[in-house]
Amino acid sequence: MKVNGYKIRPRANLRGANLGKANLTGASLSGASLSGAHLSGADLTGADLTGADLTGADLTGAYLTEANFSGANLSNAILFKACLSGVGPGTNFSGANLSGADLRGVNHLTGRWLVLAPKDRHPGVNLTKADLSGANLRFADLSGANLRFADLSGLNLENGHFIHADFSRANLSGANLVNTDFSGADLSGANLTGTKGFNLGIGMTNLSWVKADQKTVWPEWFDREVLGSNGVIFD
Repeated sequence: MKVNGYKIRPRANLRGANLGKANLTGASLSGASLSGAHLSGADLTGADLTGADLTGADLTGAYLTEANFSGANLSNAILFKACLSGVGPGTNFSGANLSGADLRGVNHLTGRWLVLAPKDRHPGVNLTKADLSGANLRFADLSGANLRFADLSGLNLENGHFIHADFSRANLSGANLVNTDFSGADLSGANLTGTKGFNLGIGMTNLSWVKADQKTVWPEWFDREVLGSNGVIFD
């Protein structure tokens, strides 16, 4: 299969390739090298990109519905306004590296259509320093994920699962945390000011064995003693 003069196949060398607005529906690109590739507006619906190298790739406005990125490297990739909507198994990022990725304005970035955690929940997706500000991750499972220094401000995490996830130094200010499970997560130095639903009531945020430190910024009405009695571990 050839697109724009490039051979589309597993383990293909497509570094810096210009595939903007290309039709790559169902393409088999497992293990392919797409670092620095231009894929803005491309249709990757149902494509197989398992283990592919997409470091620094431009996926602005790309269609990623039900694509499989498991184990792929998307560090510093641009997914601004990419579309992940769909039905069925959803877009799979389990075990992928999305460190430093720009995920602002991604359409339909909801947990129902997004697989971020493998079945054993370890290791989770790497979102270190990723920008997810204002995104919608309702029902997402980010258990075991690395979200150190990530910008999650204004993020909708309602009904999400973040068991043993690392949120250290992450910015969660203004996020919606209603009905979320943070049990065993690391919130050391995280900013939780202005979060919605972040309380200890039944059916609300689960903070069992959460790790925190002196630099964790809690909502202003939080009581440290109450947190401690609910299993929060302070270093």
